[in-house]
Amino acid sequence: VKVAGWPLTRGLLSAGVHVFIVALSLTSSSTSMAAQSIFDGWVRHSEYVAMRDGVKLAVDYYRPTKEGALHSKPLPVVWRFTPYGRYQTGADGKVSDQNAILDVSSGSNGKAIFEHLLQQGYVVAQADIRGYNASFGISEIWLGPQQGHDAFDLTEWFSAQHWGTENVGMLGRSYLGSVQLMAASYASPHLKAIVPEMAQIDHFSLFSRNGVLRNDLVVSWDKMRSAMDVAAIVPKPFSVAPVMADTSRADLLTASDEHKLNTRLADSILQMPVRDSTDPATGTKHHIESSVLFKLPQLEQSGVAIYHLSGWYDDSIRDHLTLLRNLNNPQKIHIGPYFHQDNFGFDYLTETRRWFDYWLKGKDNGIMDEPRVTYYVVGQKPLEGWHHSSQWPEPDLDELVLHLSGEKSGSARSFNDGTLSYEEPQGSSDGKDVYLVDETLSLGDLITRNTGAFRRDACPVSKNIADVGEVCYLSSGYPDLSDTYDAKAITYTSAELRVDVVVAGFPEVKVFVSSNREDADLFFVLTEVTPEGVSQFVSDGAIRASHRSLNKPSFDNFGLPWHGNFSPDLTDLGPEPALISLALKPIANLFEKGNRIRLTIAGYDAKSGVPLESTEDKKIIIHMGGDYRSNLSLPIK
Repeated sequence: VKVAGWPLTRGLLSAGVHVFIVALSLTSSSTSMAAQSIFDGWVRHSEYVAMRDGVKLAVDYYRPTKEGALHSKPLPVVWRFTPYGRYQTGADGKVSDQNAILDVSSGSNGKAIFEHLLQQGYVVAQADIRGYNASFGISEIWLGPQQGHDAFDLTEWFSAQHWGTENVGMLGRSYLGSVQLMAASYASPHLKAIVPEMAQIDHFSLFSRNGVLRNDLVVSWDKMRSAMDVAAIVPKPFSVAPVMADTSRADLLTASDEHKLNTRLADSILQMPVRDSTDPATGTKHHIESSVLFKLPQLEQSGVAIYHLSGWYDDSIRDHLTLLRNLNNPQKIHIGPYFHQDNFGFDYLTETRRWFDYWLKGKDNGIMDEPRVTYYVVGQKPLEGWHHSSQWPEPDLDELVLHLSGEKSGSARSFNDGTLSYEEPQGSSDGKDVYLVDETLSLGDLITRNTGAFRRDACPVSKNIADVGEVCYLSSGYPDLSDTYDAKAITYTSAELRVDVVVAGFPEVKVFVSSNREDADLFFVLTEVTPEGVSQFVSDGAIRASHRSLNKPSFDNFGLPWHGNFSPDLTDLGPEPALISLALKPIANLFEKGNRIRLTIAGYDAKSGVPLESTEDKKIIIHMGGDYRSNLSLPIK
């Protein structure tokens, strides 16, 4: 068997980089990099593993070697469960190196973490999700109980192998993060620790922002699946690779034939507009049954140790904080100024390995004695912005309430140029701003926004702090919104701040709204405005007005308004003012002295959701004063 070697140059460079990161970010033990490499290579094995119902899933696992000799004693297994392909052919359609670890992604989905864990004495593995790539079976849903059962079975299989121990871990980002949480809720006794990165727990909120249905993810997923899941007799470049024993590709082609029966996401998600909708493919209430949000007791009972990795600009951030708030499991969380693919300024490799060393190998390395919460305050300098706490939001925060006013702020070229006032409006009169909805307005499609593609050159994926532009720490990096967004919407802007203000929690809007239609989409954007008039994105939220009813959640929702989005709760809007209460995405952001705080309200986003049928001559009225006192509430340190 050909043995892959550990690249010495990469190892030496990585060691230097890691020490540098630790010194700057102060998020890891300064002694953790003292660990020397135990192994210098690995061997890949590939086979099918049968699930409880007989369906076979494709699995690759890597066992470490030293000086060409395969390690024979049991080691803990850390694995990923992926829909994106556990192994691929090269540009020539062939597998030229059977032992290579593919470098097709970054962070916890990437090559470097597998190499690092192998070097430090772990077996690592990847498996194709049922119905995808080389695995058999069909996929009827996005992610749900079936993946939980399969993950249980694979975890048990890994723990039963002679080269594995009874302690198994999982890692991965996005879908690979979400499936870890689903797996943990099914409580394999051998799944001891996970590192979910940018993971979601609320199936409905992934595809709908309080009734504003998004289809960009649906379209993108179906397009990708059609290209990946059906193999050809003649291998295509960068296509799914068969397991090693399937030299004729017969098993791969049989599995691919089954994949033709997979349910298209568009045929499922777009038919489920509310949380209690019935999935036409399975006859289940998929949004509920496939959400870890409604499996919190099971997840807690598992006792699985969870190290959350997320970012302020990723759609998952609220989900990670909700788990931190509601579970008694051993937990830590790291939150950076990150979009979906970022983890700069953080020694990810070392910290992940330390987590598994503690929970899978029993090493008392002090990781559980360190602060539970590490987060970055956007706007502070790279060497100053990392903060630590025992919980989030931190206790004893103050509240800054800013009231919407029709007075002119003189700072915006918007539809109204309203004001955020420190003083509550006096008198009984109802002030109004009438807004004609602009159909050209957009912050951009949600996939592009979530990945932060517009700042990728300044904030390269998986690079250390020295390679990352300062803008990545000082702001979100969104283009200036003053002309492209604010000017086409309604704005309410504060006076210039007399002192620095750190907002650290969930911004919340309470706005009275009416319309000349029976429904309306509302998009709220919080920005920081410089003296030069640059409007910089900070946070946002969206809701379809008919979904405004509030429900009592079955979990601790930080005392914030929670929209159940259930069908019996839908209520028309109409001409009478209705209160919209909405928590925006959480954020830790420094609003600098001399800058302003702005709330922008729009009634349309051309790229971030499926709009209502008609917006022609559509008016949205914002009510202020009298019985309708609209405001923005900010938690401040």
